[in-house]
Parts: sequence; structure tokens; C-alpha cells
Amino acid sequence: MDKSRTQIKREMEALQALGEELIYLPLETLIGMGLPSDLLEALRFARGVSKRGARKRQLQFIGRLMRAVDPAPIRRLLNERHRGSSLDAQVFKTAEAWRDLLVSGSDAPLLEVRARFPQADHHHLDRLVQNARKAGATGGSAKAGRPLFRFLIALLSPPAAAADAPGQTAEDAPD
Repeated sequence: MDKSRTQIKREMEALQALGEELIYLPLETLIGMGLPSDLLEALRFARGVSKRGARKRQLQFIGRLMRAVDPAPIRRLLNERHRGSSLDAQVFKTAEAWRDLLVSGSDAPLLEVRARFPQADHHHLDRLVQNARKAGATGGSAKAGRPLFRFLIALLSPPAAAADAPGQTAEDAPD
């Protein structure tokens, strides 16, 4: 069965939108995707186009070039990137909240972190919490909470991203 003109137009607009998302990816990622050289050049050129009409024409051109490319692997890569960035934001917010609770003075959050992550270096965690609390009580800078925050990020990060986490990083190691 032949596609209607409306269906063809929807597909072309989807390819154009996909091409527009590709403009914002790092060049190394685009090269690694194995895209045709003319499409890579069109994407590179589109980054520098700021005039509305010229940008629209360039996006249409990218959409036309995208017809020769299988969009499924590109969509899969973009979905993984979006999922990863939202996961990173979630980890960041959780670590931030825990850091604030740990520095507040209550030991309940500390016990919760210990219970959720029994493999963590508890002695190091205690020392980081103590240093952050001490700096907060004496009116010290926010820098004291950074090592604690990095430690919490390492605990919360997925195992694939942090193979040796949780534990000390080179910056957190005692002198």
C-alpha cells in the first residue's frame, strides 16, 4: 500500500527533527555514529547558521540527507543520552539532599546512608560528615561539604559508571 502525502510529510518532519537534535551532539559522537560525510558537513554547517530562514533551509537539507540513513540507531542513541542525563540529574539532587541532611546535625540520615550502602567506607564517611559539620558550625566555607558530596555521588552512581565506587577518590584521600 502506498503512503499518503500526509504520512510522507510526517516522516520527513520527524527526520528533520531528528537531524536538528543531532546538531547539538558533540562532533566526536557524530563521527562515531558512522554518518555519511555530507550529512556530517551539513550538521557542522548548521551549528553556525543563526538566521531564521537560512537555518530552516539547512534543517530541511539535513532532513533530506537523513532519508539515506537508518534513523533507528540514531533514535536509540539519543534516547540513551536523554535517559542518562535525567539519571545524572536525579543522582545529583539526591546527593545534594543527603549532604544537606547529613550536615544539619542529625545522625538519622547518617544511619540511613550506612544501612543503604553497607559496602561504603563508613569511617571515611564519618570523617567527611564531621568535617562538613565543623566547617558549618564555625561559619566556614561551603568547600568543606564538597568532598562529602563527591563521596555521596560515588555511592549513588550506577555501578557501570563508577566501577570502583564507593570509596575514596584521589582528592579525598588523607595526606
